[in-house]
Amino acid sequence: MKHLLFALLGISTASSDIIAEWSPLKSQFENSDLKPSGKALETPEFDTTGNLIFANKQHLILPEEIAKKLPKQNIAIEARVRIDQSQRWGSIASYSQDNGSYERGWILGFNGDQFSFRLSTGGQLLEVKAPQSFEPGHWAHLLGTYDGKKISLFINGVLVATRIASGPIVLPDIPTPFVIGAYKDKDEFYPINGRISSVTIRNSLPTKKELVAIAKKSAGVAFSVRPAVRFLSPGKALLYWEASHPGKAIIAYGPTRKLGTVLESTSRDLRHQLLLENLQPHTRYSYRISSETDDGPVFSPIYEFDTSMNYMPKGLVADKTHPTATVYLADLPTQPGFAVVVGLTDGTLTKAIAAQSQLNVTAFDDDLERINKLRKELSIEGLHGTRITLIHLPDLQKIPLTSSVGNLACTERDTLPCAPAELTRLTRANGGRTALPDGTMTSRPPLPGAGEWTHQYGPPSNTAYTGERLGGSQASKDLELQWIGRPGGNFGIDRQPRMSAPLAVNGRLYHQGLNRLIALDAFNGQILWGMEIPDLRRVNIPHDCANWCVDDNFLYVAVKDLLWVLDGSTGERVRTLKLTADHRESHEWGYIAQEGDAVIGSSVRMGAEFKKYFGDAWYDKVGRDSDTANILSDNIFGYSKSEWKGRWSYGRGLIINPTISLSDGKLCFLECRNPELKSDTTGRETTKDLWKDIYTVCLDANTGKTIWEKPFPQTLLKTDKKGFIQVSYGAMTSKGFLVTLSEGDTDEQGKHTGKGIFSYHYFDLANGKLNFQSQTNWRINHHGAHISHPVVYEDRVYTDPTGISLPDGKVLDHKFGPREGCSAVVGTTYGLLLRGINRCLTFWSHEERKPTHWPRLRPSCWLSFLPSQGLFLVPEGGGGCSCGGWMETSLAFIPKANSGIPLAPITEEAKK
Repeated sequence: MKHLLFALLGISTASSDIIAEWSPLKSQFENSDLKPSGKALETPEFDTTGNLIFANKQHLILPEEIAKKLPKQNIAIEARVRIDQSQRWGSIASYSQDNGSYERGWILGFNGDQFSFRLSTGGQLLEVKAPQSFEPGHWAHLLGTYDGKKISLFINGVLVATRIASGPIVLPDIPTPFVIGAYKDKDEFYPINGRISSVTIRNSLPTKKELVAIAKKSAGVAFSVRPAVRFLSPGKALLYWEASHPGKAIIAYGPTRKLGTVLESTSRDLRHQLLLENLQPHTRYSYRISSETDDGPVFSPIYEFDTSMNYMPKGLVADKTHPTATVYLADLPTQPGFAVVVGLTDGTLTKAIAAQSQLNVTAFDDDLERINKLRKELSIEGLHGTRITLIHLPDLQKIPLTSSVGNLACTERDTLPCAPAELTRLTRANGGRTALPDGTMTSRPPLPGAGEWTHQYGPPSNTAYTGERLGGSQASKDLELQWIGRPGGNFGIDRQPRMSAPLAVNGRLYHQGLNRLIALDAFNGQILWGMEIPDLRRVNIPHDCANWCVDDNFLYVAVKDLLWVLDGSTGERVRTLKLTADHRESHEWGYIAQEGDAVIGSSVRMGAEFKKYFGDAWYDKVGRDSDTANILSDNIFGYSKSEWKGRWSYGRGLIINPTISLSDGKLCFLECRNPELKSDTTGRETTKDLWKDIYTVCLDANTGKTIWEKPFPQTLLKTDKKGFIQVSYGAMTSKGFLVTLSEGDTDEQGKHTGKGIFSYHYFDLANGKLNFQSQTNWRINHHGAHISHPVVYEDRVYTDPTGISLPDGKVLDHKFGPREGCSAVVGTTYGLLLRGINRCLTFWSHEERKPTHWPRLRPSCWLSFLPSQGLFLVPEGGGGCSCGGWMETSLAFIPKANSGIPLAPITEEAKK
């Protein structure tokens, strides 16, 4: 890169249209002075690559006389930048005043999380901005141009926005700072956080050839599979990725963005993995990948991982050949968990179980002298309280643990000191092992009536009900605490942006956080594995679809343009699946579902998905375009699990993601066939443009063949002249496909009247016949009430505050709740789980039609709790909320009917 410091007008270089250029690098500073004419307003600090760190109040002031001499049209302002945090009035370079109606000058920068270029031709500042959000921490090349006729913005050599304008740029006629790294005028100052490696101003517009060169140079490391960090043990993690071309690869990482430690991959092919050792606990690390190309080294953005999220157990140096331990552990999954030992002898079996596995062991014994002796030995070895815990219990007949906690339950003694039934009670459902002294070993089946939560809203049919019975529970008092622990509030993004729901199947609970995911044992809360994926995040799920689903064996995770297939028990990536060939360069993986042998995916346009979580990111403001926009797929396709090969694809119109539903081999969705929208969309569309030429479509999920398609009927409240669709959902019963729309009312000037409805459109699953349309009124138009996702049973549907019956569509004769706050609602056989009384987690009984609640437990603003595996699972999702004294922790409840504790009858007082 050329590092020309500063070229004054009239001091041009041969065959160059550059009239000014700044490179704020360490080599170009003398104290606070940028050679030959610029000044840092704070003491300069530089990163390891020599870039000036823009943080706190750091910014550069340049001579104002230079800004006044710049061209007022036929000008191109470009910069190479890395923005680390979005904000209002973000400016990379500016010479501007914005004081009420007095708006002058120009600004190349960003507003919120969208890059922009603004200038005034005498009136207000005219803006062009990128339609998609930038990624904090990623380098980008910005280019704003004005030719006297139109304003344009290019990112990485690609035109992203343009608008008509005319006349020369009108500059301020009052003293105005010429600034790099902040917006600053007479009375406002907004410094940025990030890096700026160069700012260049030209007196001509770029040619196509130059834009191609910019795009090539801005590309950075090209990944065929994006990087991830998987924690292996305390202080140790594995970083792995796949490059798009073979060759040398290097990473630099460290506890700050200055990085520090450098490692080179030994691989010269596409696949790379590097072991990161001696990592400090509770530390946020930054890392960057570089790759050699024919044009020299290219670099990835700076990514992060946080060792506070490394919960892997410490390995032990102990007897790993103990024959009884070997027998007891044979064929159990090699993963963290929980073992219960009832009755000790000398502690050798207990230590061997811990050493030969990753299980944390809790042992109970009635001999206090023996307990104290073994505690002392284990403490000297650094084992007590970490991997092994010893508890004195005078009576071993009844162990003070809830049911179904131990992956292994056994004794060290020749005679069991409790009834065999007690050991069985302690054994975890879904495959836990009970080992008796006589060598008998049994495996415990799932809890009776347990369901599986495999997709965003339960099953892929989106019903928010899986058949989970929760042991017949009808009130909060019918359940007791099963476990409490990690992860906590620092794991997630925030409760507000409405991210993907947790999943639970085969005894495991999966949970997403801030570009990370984790797997836990659903029955004891032990963390099985954790992974940090920089490109994982997806939010605003009510207007899109989740980025993952699960079956008994695999976790399917959409990351950029690929689907990662992870081993559910270990987190190891076993394969990746690609988009259809015609969309691999321009699209990302959207919808994901699985059923039987089928894996279903879709293609969404690159950058369409919602990722923003800073600022005003509730995504539910009534009627606002940005909060009614749906993510659309250009096609949908199917893979076979048995062969891991693509079977079919379908791509006639624009598929509305939150309506896609899958059940019993049938795939249903709404599709927009408006040709104008199809040819001119970013993949994220508001309802003003979307709800024309809509069809309801049903495909065979195994072949992709159309079973039926029908024009969607006229909406009940929205018309061509007024109204809007706030959200749209699809769900399937055994008989039909239900489309639920939240329709808001406006006057003919577009002003919201405050009223709205949920409209229900029920299609016969066999032939697509419209069975009925009906409606219920909104309760309120904020805090998620007007975007309530339906809970769909075979005979009825609930949306806040009431619902309809099936199959006739009649309005129910009762209401549920009251629901408070922003979260979604889910169903069990005997009731609804929601955020209700005092905004706490609440259980509403179908039979009693009354709520009970758990004080101080607050879920996320969408869906962070689920009834599954016979448990009520509540991984932490409420972090960031300021409206109560919440417990920011993960926990699970088990029905007392399944815990060995008798279920108390409902008293008359409780009924009241």
